[in-house]
Amino acid sequence: MYHCSLIPSRIEHLLIPQLGIGFITSTNAHYYERNDQDIVIDTSDYLNFKELDRFKNDMKEASSRYLSALERGIAYIARAKATHDELEKYYVPNMDFTKIENCRDKLIERILTYV
Repeated sequence: MYHCSLIPSRIEHLLIPQLGIGFITSTNAHYYERNDQDIVIDTSDYLNFKELDRFKNDMKEASSRYLSALERGIAYIARAKATHDELEKYYVPNMDFTKIENCRDKLIERILTYV
């Protein structure tokens, strides 16, 4: 099971390797690129889109707002990553990673004594 990163309680994709099948959501932000060997059953072929016509404008607006918010979120993450990379230039050269690893190993050993 693969959960939605925005709504973790929601299952987005389900793969069953033993049967060689999967159920995959293919919508905005979850687009699946088909392979030649895939057998795809597009469930939207079974929808009556006429029933959705009265919601078309609302759906367009919601989709536009969603994509805009997603793009803004990605931009904020990119800015945070750039700032993080800049900060790393200052502290990484001054860190003793061997000592940190030794400290981590001792801590794990100590925790395991309580198990």
